[in-house]
Amino acid sequence: MSKFRIMVVDDEEDIRTLLRLTLNPTYEVVEAYDGLDALDKIELAEPDFIVLDVIMPLMDGFQTCKAIRKHPQLHDVPVLFLSAKRAKEEIMKGYEAGATLYLTKPFDPDRLAKTIAYALERAGARIRPKRYTIEQLSRFWAAHADISPVSALKSEPATPAGPAASQPPTAPRPPSQATVQKVSPPPPPPGPIAPARPRVMIVEDDEDLCSMLSLVLREDFEVTIARDGLSAVERIINYQPDFIILDAMLPKMSGYQLCASLRQNQSYRNTPILFISAKCSPRDIEYCKRLGANDFFAKPFDLQMLRQRLLQYALAPGFVPRPKKMSLEEIILREGSGVERPADADHLPRVTRKQPDPRDFIG
Repeated sequence: MSKFRIMVVDDEEDIRTLLRLTLNPTYEVVEAYDGLDALDKIELAEPDFIVLDVIMPLMDGFQTCKAIRKHPQLHDVPVLFLSAKRAKEEIMKGYEAGATLYLTKPFDPDRLAKTIAYALERAGARIRPKRYTIEQLSRFWAAHADISPVSALKSEPATPAGPAASQPPTAPRPPSQATVQKVSPPPPPPGPIAPARPRVMIVEDDEDLCSMLSLVLREDFEVTIARDGLSAVERIINYQPDFIILDAMLPKMSGYQLCASLRQNQSYRNTPILFISAKCSPRDIEYCKRLGANDFFAKPFDLQMLRQRLLQYALAPGFVPRPKKMSLEEIILREGSGVERPADADHLPRVTRKQPDPRDFIG
């Protein structure tokens, strides 16, 4: 490995292309199109330097930088903000978020390259050993990008479910063989083992509703909780849920925004998302469906019906819980009382699946 690796994070494709052309002769370049994509890719990419836009959908650059600074292995990676925000207050906000440098747009590509070289030299940076080559990462991400945005476990069109509903929801369609082959990579080297029970993340700011959902679901699922959209982003990357129960109206970042971003993300574009909301007009339901929702439950709703719907997804042919970075016990230690403890459950079969490895996507 003879070159530093730089991650470019910007939601404008033209800017990413310009940065890649500017930096490629001297550095290895990996790209991310928003904060969620950057956090999802950063562990595999292992960048030595990050160029980060400020104005981005979902998570802005400041929030993304703060999340990077929390990463146990990559918290000290230099971050250069590249932004059209040039007010003194915005620049100070960038440094407070953890920036190493701050440059404003429009920018001179030559000056940017020299600034990065100077920053790396001044910091005495050394090229970090990498597990994967750029070619392996490109093949791996390209293979995942081919997966259809429509979930392999997509159910019938979302319909409201509430206390008045008398019939249980119909079972979701099992994925076709072609879809399973696309989603499932070749057998990788040994890695994390899938848990015995699927993991559900509840993203809801109503504490009482979170408690009731946890009580109903914990017999069959591992349950984690996020109280707003922004904290959900970091937790989704670390906790890797198999299902997401998502309130539409959330503080800091709406459920609509979070769902739209997840459906663009290579790792979570197929994760079943169940919306729960008091906004349940036909127009609201149709909007959630267009964003990529698998189901919609109108508040107040039957908790057991939602549980049955999740079980139908979990027991569908071809479903396998994704391998996890962290066990539920580790999450409990990290989050304290915000996560439900495991309960004995024999409802679902124990399955194992090794974690995909980019080395399997290189010819």
